[in-house]
Amino acid sequence: MIAADEFDNEWNQITGFFEICFNEHNEGTYYHDYTPTNEEGGELLDYWIDKLLQVIILLGSKSEYVAIKEIETVNRWLEFKKQGENVVINVAVDDRCQISSLILIENVFFSYIEPIDFVIPYKRLEQQVTDIATKFLDELSNMNHNLCGTKMFLELSKKIALAKGNITALPLGGTL
Repeated sequence: MIAADEFDNEWNQITGFFEICFNEHNEGTYYHDYTPTNEEGGELLDYWIDKLLQVIILLGSKSEYVAIKEIETVNRWLEFKKQGENVVINVAVDDRCQISSLILIENVFFSYIEPIDFVIPYKRLEQQVTDIATKFLDELSNMNHNLCGTKMFLELSKKIALAKGNITALPLGGTL
């Protein structure tokens, strides 16, 4: 089993299959029943969990708008707009390919991929993201308990607590 410090220094990321579904529209790839032979997931799972937790934290506090970069693509984003008690989600495209940030909190001009304006109650989105993030950490712990001491694991744990409202701020030096 890999030790926490070895993971932090040499790996510092978890890859696998990842898919987000908005009704009939899917972003990413996930095999529910089987994995084809020689197929390995290349999505950065910790990146996706981290960014989705940031969406929940930001929409739950002061932001009405958050977009996160799909790092596997040149110009695709997932855009989240809070409207009352709901969140409207779109797959957005930066046609100019000029945005270098990984997360945005100010609305920018995007074009959109159909279907547009998937609506979900904020509380349901919050529950789904925190449940998936918690399950991800539980599975890492079950595979290798040493991973519970990694920087990635500890940061995601703090963000889950923040997203659930169990803490009100990250400690000094913590990042969002």
